[in-house]
Amino acid sequence: ADPATSIEESEGLLVMVQRPEVLGRIGAMLNALRKHYLDPVFLVSRATETADEKAWKQKLQEQLTQKVSLEFKETPFAQVLARLSECSGANFNLLPRTFQDDAPNVTYSAHELPLGEALDSLLKPHELAWLPAYHAVTLGKQPVIACMRLECGLYRTNGLVGEERKFKSVQSLAENIQQEVRPEIWHAEQGHVCTPAGDRLLVVQTPEAHAQIAKFLQALRAEGIACAMRGANN
Repeated sequence: ADPATSIEESEGLLVMVQRPEVLGRIGAMLNALRKHYLDPVFLVSRATETADEKAWKQKLQEQLTQKVSLEFKETPFAQVLARLSECSGANFNLLPRTFQDDAPNVTYSAHELPLGEALDSLLKPHELAWLPAYHAVTLGKQPVIACMRLECGLYRTNGLVGEERKFKSVQSLAENIQQEVRPEIWHAEQGHVCTPAGDRLLVVQTPEAHAQIAKFLQALRAEGIACAMRGANN
């Protein structure tokens, strides 16, 4: 609906003009679909971390658990970031166009609070959030950060869907997941998706939700196997 965005086909290519976070989600979905059609045993598409990425994320996690004491009174936002970096050793990255006008001044105090918790309470009044990205603590508007946290996954439904199965269709399985796996987290307007993709299940959610969905599907499969074994023994 935004006249500044577009999507069209040109000589076998999809040409899209969109916000960076939306393009990232589309790219993740296309990669998941490509992986699905190339790999018949594919379960879920998750970004593969390199050794370097794992190392900096582990280091950043250690920095986020450090306890810090902070005292700001109408302090310019840039100075707040500099102070946070100084006391924790972490790098901070503010996404472009986070503020339409000048960045706000910050009034905040904390004593011996883990850096991650301090960030949550410091940023919330300004409708900001954070996540580990780009080798730094990346800050931005809450909806943008929420979109950046989403991952796209394709799940196999074999053994779960069919005439003699608990779920007659992939659609009914998708509906059940949204009812049983933390129903409060499913918001279409925030980019959350749980929908059929052929005989697979396409899900766009946070990494934490993907872990819960995978566990839920494993439990359903185990339940089906147990029922089949009981039936065979009777």
